[in-house]
Amino acid sequence: MKSTDFFKQLNEEIDAHVPPLPDALKESVRADAPVKELFKEVPAKKGFRRRWVAAIGVAAAFLLFCAAAFGGFAWYLNLPSVTLMQVDINPSLVLVLDRDFKVEAAVSNNADGDLLLSDGEFAAGLVGLSFERAAVQVTERAAMSGFIDLENEGSLDDYNEVNVTLTSNGRVLPAREKEIREELTQYFCDQGVYLYAEVHTVRDHSIKEETYKQEEQLTYRRLESREALEEYADRAVYSYAEELLLDAFYKFDLFEEIGALDRAIRSHPDNTYRRSWWTISSGQTGELSALCAQMKEKLTVLKVFYGADFTERTTVSEWGYMAAEKIYRVSLSLVDLDALRALLREGCNGETFGGVENISVRLNYFGFVSNDLFQNVVTELFNGQITTLSRLVEDVSSLLLTRAESLYSRFSVLYRAPRSAIGEEAYAAFLIRIGK
Repeated sequence: MKSTDFFKQLNEEIDAHVPPLPDALKESVRADAPVKELFKEVPAKKGFRRRWVAAIGVAAAFLLFCAAAFGGFAWYLNLPSVTLMQVDINPSLVLVLDRDFKVEAAVSNNADGDLLLSDGEFAAGLVGLSFERAAVQVTERAAMSGFIDLENEGSLDDYNEVNVTLTSNGRVLPAREKEIREELTQYFCDQGVYLYAEVHTVRDHSIKEETYKQEEQLTYRRLESREALEEYADRAVYSYAEELLLDAFYKFDLFEEIGALDRAIRSHPDNTYRRSWWTISSGQTGELSALCAQMKEKLTVLKVFYGADFTERTTVSEWGYMAAEKIYRVSLSLVDLDALRALLREGCNGETFGGVENISVRLNYFGFVSNDLFQNVVTELFNGQITTLSRLVEDVSSLLLTRAESLYSRFSVLYRAPRSAIGEEAYAAFLIRIGK
């Protein structure tokens, strides 16, 4: 097609799509100005100007594109090549993050951190998680190991807190802080656990990934000297000794409370035939009903924490409980409970629990606390029977694993118990209580 034919066809198509002018407008055009005045031909120099403006626009767009591309490239270069997320609850873990903020490695930062990572399956499960999910998983594991008080609703001096620090050798966006804080807060509110999350970001050009990607992720396995390992073992023993002593007294007091409730139920005026909780009818009301509810709660705790199930309301279950309580009290007949309560107040340490001079204290202790592995480790450690470093490492490993399993088996059950979720108003009140 010739160019003249092309433009002719184009003009015809344009005319066909232009709406007709009203007669009044036509008359106005004829009266006020000639058509040629309304549609003047554009001088050639203006066409040149349009092309020049268009060229400038294209050039400006190209420059903007280049600037954006360069800015994006510069932003990418400024991304951290290594970011460390340290989660402190009391257990302290350092998680190495990649550029997508996913976990590449998990390293223990203290003895309590060793307790969490001694479970190899849990440690392996952290790798590949997003940084927010990893923070939640670590905090939840701490809660399931007894490091978070599930019943604590918070006060100015006592509340559950997790501290998260993001340290990188590049730029970490402040939005990362918000993401972790919101994820932790919402998750534990849904679990019915009051928890405050403090999150910080720090830039440090000196940190290097290989410093934290060590062959041994547990603290005690990275210790280079025997003295340091023995000190670690001492601290682990003292901490575990207090945990076991607290647990033993909790069990003792639980039997005491169950006995007191049983006597209160039998002697209550509404209990005409002086029946026990196991044999009295379940349709009680008032104060007697409340006593029965407390009894059921205590027996459930005894079952959950110590595996002694006497929750069935039968005579056989009652006889079983009476026999278990009698055996338990006979086993404690030679134990000086007052001395052990004093030890608990003073705390287990080198002066009160360690060394040859405290053998009698430990003998009294083990008459009350049953843990054969712990007794063997303590006996060898404090009596100087461990002669090789490898044996010391082996005993510390066994002690650590046993302690971790003991804590998790007890507190994970408590953590999974049903609780009401915490709403926005309740959490806001919690923040006011703790002064945040």
